[in-house]
Amino acid sequence: MGSGYGIRIMSASLGGGSAVTNLYGLKIEDQAGGGSTYAIYTSLGDIHFGDGVEVGSPTGGNKGAGTINVSGDIYKNNSAYNNPDWRFEMAQQGFSLRKPLGWRERSLEEIEAYTKQWTHLPGLHRERPMGTFERQDWLLEKVEEIYLHLFSLDRRVAAAEGQLLRLAA
Repeated sequence: MGSGYGIRIMSASLGGGSAVTNLYGLKIEDQAGGGSTYAIYTSLGDIHFGDGVEVGSPTGGNKGAGTINVSGDIYKNNSAYNNPDWRFEMAQQGFSLRKPLGWRERSLEEIEAYTKQWTHLPGLHRERPMGTFERQDWLLEKVEEIYLHLFSLDRRVAAAEGQLLRLAA
């Protein structure tokens, strides 16, 4: 057997002089009425589409093969993914409920020593590749840490300048 199909939907054909406003290969109406309702459900876990996927009514339309354009929230491991901005929260409040397990603040000297030993920044695990979300979160965390170090250095420079001005006067 060359190909087997459980359900195959072929392109609709038009009669001569016909016009179609909307042409659907498959249209599934609202599945309301049960406890759990699914328009498409598979116990296999994977659903593949040949082109990009649009969820909801996102601006910009289809972004091409391998992309998902979403108008609502994205969930990762049953939690809404919101590109967490936890590092500044830690600096301002002294705590964050979104702080990654095992994270600790490092001085610039500690970071420098770590990079000399391991040739990468702390938290970047070469043996465990990062997905897109993890990489973006890690980059945002590092940018925020850099800014916090800059804020601290700026305060120290301003204090030193103030001392020099007082000494010169």
